[in-house]
Amino acid sequence: MRTIHAISLVFIICIGSAGLDSKNSLSANCTYKNVGGIVTTTFQGGVDGYDGAVDSYIKESDPTSSFGNLESVKWNTDDPWGTGQNTYGLFRFDDIFGDGVGQIPLDAGIVSATFSYKESVGDKGGPMQELTIDWDETITYDTFGYYPGVQWNDRTSMLIGQAWLGTAHWTLTPREVNVRESVLRWQEDPTTNKGWIVEAYGSSSYGDIYSSEYSADPTLRPKLEVVYNISGIPVLIRKPYLQLPSTNSITIVWQTDLPSSSRVVFGDTPENLLAEYIDAQLVTEHVVTLNNLQPNTRYYYAVGTEDVLLDGGDSQTFFETVSDDSSSIQCTIWATGDAGRNNMSQLNARDAMIGMLGEETPDYMLNIGDIAYNYCSSGELNSNMFAIYEGILRHTTILPAFGNHENSNNDIDDGTGPYFDAFHIPTAGESGGVSSGTESYYSLDHNGVHCICLNSMVDVTTDSTMIEWLHDDLISANASWVLVFFHHPPYTAGFYDSDTDATSIAMRELILPILEEYGADVVLSGHSHNYERSYLVDGAYDTPTTAEGHIVDFGDGQLLGDGAYQKPVGMTPHSGTVYVVAGHGAGAGASGSHPLLGFTGVGAGSCIIQIVDNALYFYNIQSTGEISDEFVITKGTSTDLNGDGMVNIHDLLVLVSAWGDCQGCQEDLTGDGVVGIADLLLIVAAWG
Repeated sequence: MRTIHAISLVFIICIGSAGLDSKNSLSANCTYKNVGGIVTTTFQGGVDGYDGAVDSYIKESDPTSSFGNLESVKWNTDDPWGTGQNTYGLFRFDDIFGDGVGQIPLDAGIVSATFSYKESVGDKGGPMQELTIDWDETITYDTFGYYPGVQWNDRTSMLIGQAWLGTAHWTLTPREVNVRESVLRWQEDPTTNKGWIVEAYGSSSYGDIYSSEYSADPTLRPKLEVVYNISGIPVLIRKPYLQLPSTNSITIVWQTDLPSSSRVVFGDTPENLLAEYIDAQLVTEHVVTLNNLQPNTRYYYAVGTEDVLLDGGDSQTFFETVSDDSSSIQCTIWATGDAGRNNMSQLNARDAMIGMLGEETPDYMLNIGDIAYNYCSSGELNSNMFAIYEGILRHTTILPAFGNHENSNNDIDDGTGPYFDAFHIPTAGESGGVSSGTESYYSLDHNGVHCICLNSMVDVTTDSTMIEWLHDDLISANASWVLVFFHHPPYTAGFYDSDTDATSIAMRELILPILEEYGADVVLSGHSHNYERSYLVDGAYDTPTTAEGHIVDFGDGQLLGDGAYQKPVGMTPHSGTVYVVAGHGAGAGASGSHPLLGFTGVGAGSCIIQIVDNALYFYNIQSTGEISDEFVITKGTSTDLNGDGMVNIHDLLVLVSAWGDCQGCQEDLTGDGVVGIADLLLIVAAWG
């Protein structure tokens, strides 16, 4: 019927039976074995004998005509131009399940499913939704569904993905949409396969792609490619990622195509994974919490089933428990916002971070909302987030924030949807902080660093539950550093204007006074697709925003510039906060003028925060690898080492006399346990 490609996968098969210790030893009792049964099959109208492709479009302006025999499929929000009438695109692939040649067995694991097409001309894409009604290529606008036109119940509420179209017209641009979740639902009951509808969005947007009737080149017709698994051994859909860190526990999550048991083996080296956890329940969403671990310890691990290890057991698959030593703070955080587009800018921003840190790995990845464009569907999360960062998330805990694009497919009130399914968030204080009772917002502690994630998509009012929780959480915190992140920026003059955006205004007027009352140090947001950074500021809550009387330090915060921002030790009220817009994870435009935002950048990038005892180092790293902005905050340090009221040669001599290892001494201005060049730069920056 069609060309089918079968491949073999290599799994780690654990066959030892000499007792618990031998089974757990990855190097001694697990061997590599080739396993067949991974098949790729393609459904494309008129290609390799497949005749089940159905596609057409319906026009509000021509309600009695059918267009199923045309060589294109269209969608449009203004057809004919100037009328504001809609055109909808329709697609379906029939007879894709069964026991026939080229069909997908009903008991197969679905590894991936991709809907692809070629645009002939277009301006914008549109959301894809599954249809709930029967139709064929004779359909018209008037005969579509039970009532003329497209009704709300003619399609499901779940948004599968974005049928993108570009701006390079007539270029035969290939487009792909991850439709695995649709194929999974249809596999459960093939009679529910009614296909998809594409509705254009935006002002006068349109799309025109080749249909299954296109005769000049059949390879340009719409195509559904499915990779399925009949080996009986699960395949990883989402590779392992870390959640819920603490001093003595960690949660490891992964996803498989076939229901299976959950097994984690772990130990002090990749070759010595002697401890194990097994849950015999057969699931595809695997969530394993390891307890009774040692603080401040690195463990290597591998994940799989009771019999097969599917991933891990190497030098990059590890987790580190949080230190319980409050006298020595070490924390590295990577922050990215609005990144989930699966484009080269996102990939380059990721690689620039890896290149900058080298062998060092972040403790946390802050993903500041709009994690997976366009609707945070399950497929978009897989393609635009988990697949992009899988090499990082196996050893770095991801801390997500809820953005406006997460709101499309997820219910904040009920805590349901692909976002809440994917992330396991500390609702009960499992990672420190006060229990929030919801995955919508949360906090955690990391060895003197208190990190708070807020949800700017909730109804923010003076008596809201989130604000009450925020007060309680900050009152209870006993931290050296406080970092906060949420999606909508309180200050921006970029893609959005924080003085006209209602959500930004609410966060500024109602949230910032609380954060600054408890001495928040850095607040990160996204939403505005650019990089912007404030001075050290306090108290600027009014609309429109004014700078007068609200800039604590007019300097650039740079050691080789105006010097580090200096704050008292701990959570000192109204001692100044730096606000950062990091919505440039997948690209960025220019920023306008804003009274508090003195530092901006153009182009994709991300931010790295390194906290070492009493010093916080912040870097904006472009996707090119260039560090375009940086600042330092120090706490409780004085560069006047001899106490004479001036910073001069005498203080420099005091510093030099303590050069080298110097744990806890006053000359160690950066708090890294060594008196060296970084401390000398602080002296030079404060000279006079």
